Amino acid sequence: MWKYFKEYNGSLVTLSGGEVSTRKDLIEICQFAKSIDLPIEILTNGFAWSDQMIDDIAPSLYRIQISIDGFNEDENRKIRGSGAFEKALSTVNRFAKAGVKTEVAITPVFSSELHRHVNDYLSFAKSLEDKYKDYKFGIQLNGELMD
Repeated sequence: MWKYFKEYNGSLVTLSGGEVSTRKDLIEICQFAKSIDLPIEILTNGFAWSDQMIDDIAPSLYRIQISIDGFNEDENRKIRGSGAFEKALSTVNRFAKAGVKTEVAITPVFSSELHRHVNDYLSFAKSLEDKYKDYKFGIQLNGELMD
């Protein structure tokens, strides 16, 4: 299948949906893609990544995008549950420092209260940009925050 993907000008594989990091064969998939010069990116919530997984997979990745739904633990917990915010930030840190192009997608759930927190989300984004200014790092804001 991979061979045909490249033969028909496939140029990038994106793994997402469910939580990719729970696949038992994820490292092997990424290593194989790397072995045939096929860039691979992962979209994840950043919650289930062990340090060993990150060490094993980082050399194979073109990019990783980690979704964070709040600007702090309390806001993020509303969507992802307790502890997910710090775990996602730790995953961001480990991938960025491993040299992987790392992007944080800030994706709050739209509600009538979102307007009250726009500056909090933007401050959070700015703090991440400042922290990772020397790394391959970016921020993606959802439409409601962009408006």
